[in-house]
Amino acid sequence: DTLGKGGEGEPAKKVDPSLGLALLGVILLDTMDMSPAAGKGTERDGAAIDFLIGQTDWSRLEVPSCLHGHDVHDLFDERNIPIRSKLHDYLCNSKFDPEFWRGLSALDCLRIDYKRFHPSDGPDFGMSSVLLDMDSFLGKDDLMGSIRGFTGRDRADIPLLVVLTMRIVNGTPEREALLAGRSDLVELAGNYLAENEGAAFLEAEEIKGDPATTMIEREFKAAAGGEKEIAMMVRRFRQGNPKGSRKQVAPVLLKAMSS
Repeated sequence: DTLGKGGEGEPAKKVDPSLGLALLGVILLDTMDMSPAAGKGTERDGAAIDFLIGQTDWSRLEVPSCLHGHDVHDLFDERNIPIRSKLHDYLCNSKFDPEFWRGLSALDCLRIDYKRFHPSDGPDFGMSSVLLDMDSFLGKDDLMGSIRGFTGRDRADIPLLVVLTMRIVNGTPEREALLAGRSDLVELAGNYLAENEGAAFLEAEEIKGDPATTMIEREFKAAAGGEKEIAMMVRRFRQGNPKGSRKQVAPVLLKAMSS
């Protein structure tokens, strides 16, 4: 709140351009440039964007000729001020670059943005955000072993793994969720997503008969060797609500796992 403020009776100090650009980029990415469809931006975010654009000393910014192999001159106007929409699109395309995510192993996809959650009255579960469409993720060669790296015999303390995938289509997020792990917990969490009023806002619709998830489940059951306590299940859901990010899904599943 004090960024750029001078002392009493003094004019506001200009923000250092390196700091201003870094802060502006983070806010634009986090709010998806205040996109109404994403629904992430707040009034405070909007005010911060306007402040940084207006109160940063852009004249001192040294614009590189290229960044990571891309010409970035067109991200700034003739006064070196960032063009908001172009800066957002550049950063977003870098973050959501499908070639980057396709080049990762399934295990790296799962652990690059992984968090563990602790229900008040239930077993812990893990949640990975993967910025790739679900079909591409499910098509990775090492998927089975990677999921078992978080569940089953290898990580019995994480009996449920939730994978949230997302891709951007025409500026709007398309989201899916994959539940994989111990059959009773997948059943509990999946039924809560599909049927409980507390999860209705996510507009989760199960995709049944999907060949990829059927194959994973078959391999899980074969690996379990018929032992009931480690029987595995996989369920796949499409989310109709594009605003249903991990911040919204995690509290829902925390309630489900505590019920």
